[in-house]
Amino acid sequence: QNNVITFNRPFGQKISFELIEDSPTEKIFEQDSIKLSVDENSVSEIFWLTKIMGDYNINKIGDNFVFENGRRALILKRKEL
Repeated sequence: QNNVITFNRPFGQKISFELIEDSPTEKIFEQDSIKLSVDENSVSEIFWLTKIMGDYNINKIGDNFVFENGRRALILKRKEL
């Protein structure tokens, strides 16, 4: 709804993302500003999202998540509820 995707976590928690970009995968990863982020919180969020979303390659770039599936990718930015 209005470029916002919301997932319901166990125990009533919700997590929402705003759609930033929908592009071919190559276009997203060709950008000079792309720097993958790997920290403990990012890894746990990525595992959780992978479990819920299924067959997507998920990476974190700064505050944004990149969901890849084949030749398409989405950049989603986490929204505060």
